[in-house]
Amino acid sequence: MVLLLRKPFRNSLIYSQNYFVKRLSQYSHEERLFPNLHKKEKQPIKDAIDERTRLGITKILKKDPIDIIKTIEKSGLKGKSSGIPTFLKMLNVRDEMAKGHSSENKRKPSIVVINAAENEPGTFKDRMLMTYEPLKIIEGALIASNAVDSTLCYIYTRKDYYAEMINLQKAVVQSYGSKLLGRDILGTNTKLDILIHPGAGTYITSEESALLRSLEGHFPIAMQMPQPITTKGLFGLPTLMLNLETAASLSSIMKQELSSNEVENNHQTKLFCITGDVNNPGIVEGKLSTRLKELIETHAGGVKNGWDSLVGVYAGGPASGILNKEQCERTTMDYQTLEALGCCLKNGSLIVLNDHNDVVNSLLNFYKFYSKESCHICPVCRPGIEDVEDVLIDLQHGTANFNEIQNILSRFQQPPQEGIVCGFADNFRRPFQTYVNNFQHDLVRRTR
Repeated sequence: MVLLLRKPFRNSLIYSQNYFVKRLSQYSHEERLFPNLHKKEKQPIKDAIDERTRLGITKILKKDPIDIIKTIEKSGLKGKSSGIPTFLKMLNVRDEMAKGHSSENKRKPSIVVINAAENEPGTFKDRMLMTYEPLKIIEGALIASNAVDSTLCYIYTRKDYYAEMINLQKAVVQSYGSKLLGRDILGTNTKLDILIHPGAGTYITSEESALLRSLEGHFPIAMQMPQPITTKGLFGLPTLMLNLETAASLSSIMKQELSSNEVENNHQTKLFCITGDVNNPGIVEGKLSTRLKELIETHAGGVKNGWDSLVGVYAGGPASGILNKEQCERTTMDYQTLEALGCCLKNGSLIVLNDHNDVVNSLLNFYKFYSKESCHICPVCRPGIEDVEDVLIDLQHGTANFNEIQNILSRFQQPPQEGIVCGFADNFRRPFQTYVNNFQHDLVRRTR
């Protein structure tokens, strides 16, 4: 399935390089967290690290870790997919480190893991960040590691991103040569090593427990964690796990704090991938609460065959749920608005469908993908995905039984069962549930 997804991703990058990135004129250079991505500039680390950059990084590394965490708290930065405040994860790791071992009077070491697995269909922002913003990633790793007193950071990505991974590895090597990594970084007595780990590209490694198992050399399947990973994560140590976009955002937040002491709402921009039936698919850095219609019409060249041909939009990747045309007219891209509609922002990957595509066919394709890529361990996922697939096939043929649909929806409403090991047990329900809620006319037409 990875190979089938690779071609659209490559086409999206071609559009981005030749047309789309040049049109990101909504925000000034100062407002963007990722200006190199906007300008489509690949800048060698040795050229990017000038005296001003060195001075800024040195000042950040000399700050008290608690002050760094307070700045991140003030910025309001959240996990770009989960929406969990980043500073809370850092504080939880520090709290666990402070406990020390019961048998030894010393602090536990910690590890930072940056998740760049990016296995959700329609998503390629991490790929673009590794191409155009490797220094931001390395600076973010430095800041995150300094905040939790860690000396080791893993960047977990997918093996399919070979060229991008090589680009990031070159940046890491150049950073060691520029004294930005290694021992006594820029004379601050700070130490950090970064290791880039290519995963197998399986969908389930986006889930944190499966990702950690993969890093530890085990087969990547989701597991029930007896404790939060901030308490006992990679190799049994307190672990800070950040999405790549979240980690890369830390550099701009801290530098803005150094220059103006104003970091309120600095987190309010996000990278949106826009693919599907649009004239110019690609990536845009936009503010949260930007209207969905504006992102499509202004920054993706509009829907193919015009806005009137729009059928629906997956607002944050397939697992986020699907919105109908009327909802797309008024929806803003933020956590609260989408949750009120039964969807979620997740990674902010918009997949646009026009009237040349069938909503049920798209749902069936994605559920077949999930059926193949999920680990099938949970008692909810194992029969649940298969049951939804069967109903979608019936909907395709116009022979679906409304009682079967009601039965599936009633099971969705039941309290979580024991044995659920990851959040996908909830995520897989959302596409089908939002279809039933938001496309009732289409549903009635296909049922008997």
